[in-house]
Amino acid sequence: MQTAEEKKHKSPAQEEKSEGIEITDLDAFSKEGETEEGSFSFEKEAGEAETAQENDSSSEVLIHMEDITKRFYIGTENELEVLHGISLDVHRGEFTSIVGESGSGKSTLMNLIGLLDHPTSGTYLLRGEDTGEMDDDTLSDLRGQEIGFVFQTYNLIPRMSALKNVEMPMMYARVPQAERTERAERLLELVGMKERMQHNPDELSGGQKQRVAIARAMANDPALILADEPTGALDSKTGHLIMDLFHKLHDEDHRTILLITHSAALAEETARILTLSDGRIIAERRGTRC
Repeated sequence: MQTAEEKKHKSPAQEEKSEGIEITDLDAFSKEGETEEGSFSFEKEAGEAETAQENDSSSEVLIHMEDITKRFYIGTENELEVLHGISLDVHRGEFTSIVGESGSGKSTLMNLIGLLDHPTSGTYLLRGEDTGEMDDDTLSDLRGQEIGFVFQTYNLIPRMSALKNVEMPMMYARVPQAERTERAERLLELVGMKERMQHNPDELSGGQKQRVAIARAMANDPALILADEPTGALDSKTGHLIMDLFHKLHDEDHRTILLITHSAALAEETARILTLSDGRIIAERRGTRC
């Protein structure tokens, strides 16, 4: 058995190899909703949350895209259409992957789904709201409330602790400080980072940084977790641990997760696989976890 002093001096890489992801009970993190003051309620009433989740996952269309196109350099001789009439639906509670090679249009489609860019034409409804009718400020608010991002390169703020990084989205959402700190602590415990929440990113291994990023993505209890190549910067063992965490969040907390990846093997771990090629969805099938 290791002493406390030995654990203290263990490097991030050593800790990542020796520790699996220990995930606490996800049930405690379901949110009934926000109060008028914007506060969060962590505990769910017996039976109510489960019933609501079952109804939502089987009926609510979270993402509806119809005939989406995206062109760049419009009106010039270099005009280029990257997406050609994309149509797709994602229901609440699904774990879906969009897989394609480099140049297939994955990043462009992710930016549209994440409300980071506008389609050239077509319709995009997020939770039934027509995003094409919204101005930039409204889109920014909707993005902050409904979408949690997980990036390949983590995108953590270097000079802030893991705790403060997870708190950041809630600060922009005007959640009171005491409540956002409590929720950030519990989310970091959820992803197995309870003992390192005061560490800055440069004191963490790659897998630990990604766990912090996943906790941050859930900070405002978004409807959708949008993960862009979340294991791309990790070794295969750590990548499997991160995918195990996504499966826990989906299976036990009924999170809706959309995974963008070039890896066919990674996509196989999701319940539904959409294959993108040359800006078109060319195939859809069930993954190995269905």
